Amino acid sequence: MALNLTQEEIDKLAEEASNDGTVVPSTGVSVQPNLSNIEIEKLAIEADNDGVVEEETPILESPIVALEDRPPEEKTQLSQRDIENSEEFVNNIKIYREARYGTKQTAGADLFQGLGGKGVLEATNVNLVDDWLDNYRFTTGNEINALEERDFLQNLAKKAEKYKAEGDTENFNKTQKALKASAMLYQDTERLAPIFGWNNTVGGIFSKKRFEGMSAAESAKEIIDAVGGHIAAGFSSPSSIFSVGASKFLFSGIRKKLIAGAITKPTTMQTTKAVVGSAATGATIDGAAAGYLDTIVQGTEIEAGVRKNYDKNRTFMAMGVGALLGGGTSALGARSTIKAKPVLTKAEMENTVKKVDAERVAEAKKTIAKSKQQGKAIIQAYRDELKGTYGEGAVRTDALGNVIGIDRELIKKKGRELLKEQGITTEVSEPAINFSMYQRTMGAVIDIFNLGKDKKTLREFQIVKKGGTAKEFAEREKRVLKLFQPLRVSKSGKRRDNEKISERVFNIIRSPDINLDIPYQILAKYGVTSREWAAMLFAEVSRAGSILAYQGVASRALAFANRTKTAQELAEEEAEVGFGAAADSFIGTATLGEVKTDIGKKFSKAVDESDAGSTFSSFFKRLNNIRRGGLVSGLVTAIRNNIAQFPRMTWDTLIHAVETTPIIGNPEKKFSISSSMAQIKHTFYDPEQAVHMSNMLLELYDKQNARIWNQFMEVKGTSRKKNPHTETLSGVDPKYLSMPRAIAEKGVTKGLDVWERVVFTFNVFNRWQESLYRRGAMMADLERQLVDQGKDLNTVMKGGRFNEEISEDMMAKAVDYALEFTYGAEPKLKIFRDLNNMITNSPFTLAIPFPRFMFKAIEMAYNYNVTGLATGLFKTGFLTSGRIGKRKANEAGYRQLAEGVVGSAVLLPLGYLLRDPELGAPGSEWNKLVDGTGKEFDARVYGPPLVPYLFLGEYLHRINRGTDNFSSKEFAEAITGTNFRNVGSIHNVITDIVEMDNLDELNKWGAGAGRILGDASVGFLQPILQATDFKSQTELKRDYKEDPTYADGVEAFLGEFFVPINRRIQPFLETVDDYFGTEYEDKDFPYSVDPRVTDIPERLVPIMKTFFGATMNRVPPEYIMKLGQLGFTYKDFMAKSPFPTINRRANTDTALRIAQEMPNALATFYQDARDMKVEKPDAVVAGFVDKYLKNIRRESLAEAMMADEGSDTMMYLRRYRSLPARSRIAVVQMMEAQMRNNPNLYGTTTIDYQNKEHLAEMLEMGRNMDVR
Repeated sequence: MALNLTQEEIDKLAEEASNDGTVVPSTGVSVQPNLSNIEIEKLAIEADNDGVVEEETPILESPIVALEDRPPEEKTQLSQRDIENSEEFVNNIKIYREARYGTKQTAGADLFQGLGGKGVLEATNVNLVDDWLDNYRFTTGNEINALEERDFLQNLAKKAEKYKAEGDTENFNKTQKALKASAMLYQDTERLAPIFGWNNTVGGIFSKKRFEGMSAAESAKEIIDAVGGHIAAGFSSPSSIFSVGASKFLFSGIRKKLIAGAITKPTTMQTTKAVVGSAATGATIDGAAAGYLDTIVQGTEIEAGVRKNYDKNRTFMAMGVGALLGGGTSALGARSTIKAKPVLTKAEMENTVKKVDAERVAEAKKTIAKSKQQGKAIIQAYRDELKGTYGEGAVRTDALGNVIGIDRELIKKKGRELLKEQGITTEVSEPAINFSMYQRTMGAVIDIFNLGKDKKTLREFQIVKKGGTAKEFAEREKRVLKLFQPLRVSKSGKRRDNEKISERVFNIIRSPDINLDIPYQILAKYGVTSREWAAMLFAEVSRAGSILAYQGVASRALAFANRTKTAQELAEEEAEVGFGAAADSFIGTATLGEVKTDIGKKFSKAVDESDAGSTFSSFFKRLNNIRRGGLVSGLVTAIRNNIAQFPRMTWDTLIHAVETTPIIGNPEKKFSISSSMAQIKHTFYDPEQAVHMSNMLLELYDKQNARIWNQFMEVKGTSRKKNPHTETLSGVDPKYLSMPRAIAEKGVTKGLDVWERVVFTFNVFNRWQESLYRRGAMMADLERQLVDQGKDLNTVMKGGRFNEEISEDMMAKAVDYALEFTYGAEPKLKIFRDLNNMITNSPFTLAIPFPRFMFKAIEMAYNYNVTGLATGLFKTGFLTSGRIGKRKANEAGYRQLAEGVVGSAVLLPLGYLLRDPELGAPGSEWNKLVDGTGKEFDARVYGPPLVPYLFLGEYLHRINRGTDNFSSKEFAEAITGTNFRNVGSIHNVITDIVEMDNLDELNKWGAGAGRILGDASVGFLQPILQATDFKSQTELKRDYKEDPTYADGVEAFLGEFFVPINRRIQPFLETVDDYFGTEYEDKDFPYSVDPRVTDIPERLVPIMKTFFGATMNRVPPEYIMKLGQLGFTYKDFMAKSPFPTINRRANTDTALRIAQEMPNALATFYQDARDMKVEKPDAVVAGFVDKYLKNIRRESLAEAMMADEGSDTMMYLRRYRSLPARSRIAVVQMMEAQMRNNPNLYGTTTIDYQNKEHLAEMLEMGRNMDVR
């Protein structure tokens, strides 16, 4: 084969190759060649043939020998000393852990984490064997580890087949070697003598062979280690959790009886039955799970060549161990739970309430009996009113006309009919009157009327509101006296024409002249709740049209007549406005009141007043709410939200402790360890008791009951059947649809109803976890408020008069806290509230589906930080008064101060530690963490309790390195706790479409609209598509983008519309294929390419996501981790062209180049930085890497774009790329300098890798350069 290179060029190539791809940013150091003549000749041939060389016949790694096929001497039983003294066994451990966890073979052993740890112990044979045995115990005793191990072995086998088919000898041998090491480890471990045995034993229990050559102390240590490892593996397995849950179901009957108070102590027989039943259940579930998993593991071993035949005895042994552990765990759990007596039972609370209710009824009877003429007139008027409204049968009277009974069911039925007639379906308004309520209400009304019998009484009880001039006060006094005058009697003599008592009471509560604190104290005295008060007023519906006034005014007046609304309640009312009003409010807020407009309000009004506009607006909102509900319907969402609330509860427990601590805490609050721990107690220790308490308290205050259950995950739910106070998703009245009403009701509307129910059903796990945390938070806050008053929650509840002890003000604050804790509260900052309302009522939710969560996360990031600390110090007067005694009474300020203290003292250091490379937790980017077992995950899914502090921790580390180069998007994602997938998607879509130079403007618009709507449409399918999260095998990712060669706008729209659809549908079809043996998946789509690594991107064991809430990926190579510390992200490696086919080619080439050159390049860069004696070498290295990566990307993209060409340009590019990396980076620096100095000659200052002249000149520079 003829060569086109001169001897000088061959010598030059040899000199460059001797540097082994090492890159330096400068010249001056001579490098001597170290290649043989044969190697030089081969390199020259390779350069001349565009990198193609004739390979010698490869030597392949030998195949695996199954255990059954090994010679007899390799099947004998082994002692632990045998494997500890076997260098082959220990070497296999090193190979295995490198392939499995990415742990270097030279790394030490670990103290706790097995083979996936950091290696803090010396890598002795004993320590490494101990690590392997711990790993083996978890693999065979824990479902999660077993699934991961099966996936690891299967993927090794698949990769070996792939590399062999491709002729990639190097990678085949590496993979086959790891597979063989794994197989040998499992085979030799199976030969290891058991700890327990019946033959040849020590003391009749322990196997003598296992501990051969070991001292008594060493044997005891190994026994403890083995038993402890098996127990730890079993306790941490999902099947154990499931078996405990199942066994708990068996003794839940006894537990419920304890809570309900039906029994005070379970009998010995009841306890024994529950414990035995729980043990049997746990043993059955855990035994079956262990057997099933051993079957899977053995099947995998057979596939991987570890063994040939299935060993049923091993499965039976695994089942026995699993049954023993599961049964014991369940029995212990059952016994401890039964013995844990509830502090306060439901029966105790209900019995006390009944007793107190009887006392109140007796007090009311005395008031009625002692009443004078006006009191008797009130009773008679209400009796007649009830009969007139609900019928004669509603009230039973004696011969004297005294009321002796109330037909509650008849009143409810008639009340519903009246509501239905006027189109009102809200249960808040529904009357439910019983005889006890009637008596207590009448007693309260008589006492209230007695307050206004004369001026002296009015003034004594301060019924008239103060303020204004004496004349104004006197006029108010006259109006109030008139309100308390006797009821008017009609001149017609007919009772139905007399003034209604409900009408008078209605006017009293609406009067702006009355101080209602005293009347409401009287209502509390008789135990009249707002619901009962509202039912009493309901009789006013007998008047035409009054239901509207009742619905619109009375319900709110009842809830707030005697109290000031909290800031959160006011914000919730403000949130009811539409897009237009919110837009106008935002403009005013953003301009500090300088600009006032009602353009948005006029626009919204115009839309709402037109049939077409209102139909579209309502229909869109309903569709969008279904989509938003679908987005959070996955089990994984509930899991990750649940996980995220654990640290949040810890932070808030600490915050309350700080908030009540003397010196810096709120002087109005009392420090108590039990009140600080209250939320943990009410949420986890005895949630059943919290349910009973919260239900009884929420029944007192309808408005608070509606508020706490109003929304889940920002999406109003269709849970009216389960919770009558929850608003519905349904937002379209069929009368607005431009089609016959019957078709609308049975078609579109009914279809939406069905899908709403589907979404609601799939949200059950989310609703459950949110309900758990809201109840716990509400009860904790109530307990803390009572502690501040010197009271005890249990004592108050036992007393039965909790409606007197716990006011609606207290309930409102508790509900505020519950909503705040679960991100359900409205933003505190006005501009955030306006933006939230604008986004929620507009198509902007396509980009930001949950804006309230985003704004709450920003507020949390601000408050739980040094910024919150400083603001709290200012609000409370610490920074201005100079003395503690002059602190301001600012409750919100003290809370913010406590949040700032905890954020600054706990969360910031935690974030710093989690991003410290020395601790082994940081992943390849600021938002990623590693789990110590070779997996990496994106921590952004866990939201505000963690994400901002990871960012700040990384930022502090990068400041120390001099590489604090964060993008605005990364900053936004950090402070919002959101990964902006939807916003980023739309931004990326716009960027992609703009760069599609082959499309005209119309087609670009079609393509952009298609991709955005495709992304949005996926949300509707999320309830079904979550099935992909239950795959137990690793999934190779595919790329569903196709080259945008569209003929017209319609084709562009459809082509881009199906990109995000395929991204979700195809993995779903693959899951269906895996489970049912079908072939629905379209396997023509190419695999994805990660430009950082040569392996195909994977989604590791997707079912792991249902355990941890995050998708697991493999930890990238160490040099990628280092680049992440320097600030380089995935996007810095990606090729950017309008054509996915070209991008995949370029990314593949980039990954190969980086894998070959980057490790040595980094080492050289750091050596150069040290030689330069710079203060922060990381900053210098980051500059070198940035230039190097850009060059690699440009070269790869140029080659990919010309891959199908046989041109001279392609030949020059490949020859240029055959130069060592050291030469290429130096050439680029020289070429760019030359182009800057001669702009007229080149016509540009940017290197064009598709320009033959540029490449030829650069190639010549590289060959003639004396790289030193």
